[in-house]
Order: sequence, then C-alpha cells, then structure tokens
Amino acid sequence: MHIFPGLALALERSDTAIMNQPPRPKNEALLSKSTYKQIWLRSMLTAIVVAFVTFNLQNKMPNENLTIGFSLLSFLLLAQAWSWIYWSDAGFTLPMTLPRANTFLCMFVSYLFLLVAIFVPGLNTILGLKPIAISWFVAAFVVATTVALLIDLVALCLLKIKCKKRLPCG
Repeated sequence: MHIFPGLALALERSDTAIMNQPPRPKNEALLSKSTYKQIWLRSMLTAIVVAFVTFNLQNKMPNENLTIGFSLLSFLLLAQAWSWIYWSDAGFTLPMTLPRANTFLCMFVSYLFLLVAIFVPGLNTILGLKPIAISWFVAAFVVATTVALLIDLVALCLLKIKCKKRLPCG
C-alpha cells in the first residue's frame, strides 16, 4: 500500500515558489516540528481506529474481521496520501489544483491491488484474507475517508490556534 502512494507524492507538483526560497540551514531538521506532529497525530488516530474496529468485530465476524481491518487500514493510508498531496506547514496549499494524472493512476492502482488482494481466490488465501461483503468494503472506505477528513480538520484547527498565539506556524 505504500509504493504507489509514495510514487504519487513523488511525482506531484512542487510549490512554484520553492526555488525562490533560500536553502534551509545545515543544522535545521529535514522535517519541521509541525510535520512530526502531523505524522504522530495521523499515525495514532489511524492505529486507534483500526484497532477499535478490528477488536469490536472479533467476536461478531471472526473470519472477516482481519480483512475488514486490513481494508480499513489500507483505505486510511490511501486517504492520508491524498491529504499529504495538499498539506504544508502552513496548512493546506491554496488554491488546490487537481493532482496530476500520474497521481490518479498511482492511487487507482493501489485501490485495485486492494480489491485483488481481497477478492481473487487463491491470492486472498495466501495473504490470509477472506472475501467480505461489498457493503463492508464500502463501509471501510467511508469510515477511512471520514477519519482522514477529521484528522485534517483537527490539524487545521491546531494550526490556527498556534497562529493566533502569534507563534511561528512552521
């Protein structure tokens, strides 16, 4: 699930003014504190949601709970990749332009591989996955998208609070 979203992010447009900025000092970290906080926030909330869903389905659907959890985790990772395309230390980059066709293609391949892993007989057995009802698959997608949007909303709120306190926003 990481290869194609990573490729999509690598192929995405860079900030048009990036070459007008001075180089960062040698002693400055590659990732800012706000980026580390974003990674931590997104990772923790993703782990909590997947663990909660998988644990709650353990007794109700013992054969499918891991596949549903895997689907949810995969969709959350893909939703986060979409978020990172537009995220910067100052929040979301505006105006939001459509991602390049390469990005759509890379993400589509990731979604397709997820479908193949779950629904192709033999391959799902090798991977330890069970076919699930399409409704569960769609539910995992909706939950992942909702959680990703909530994470982005929380991140923006925290960024606005930081900026209102007149602290550096990066």
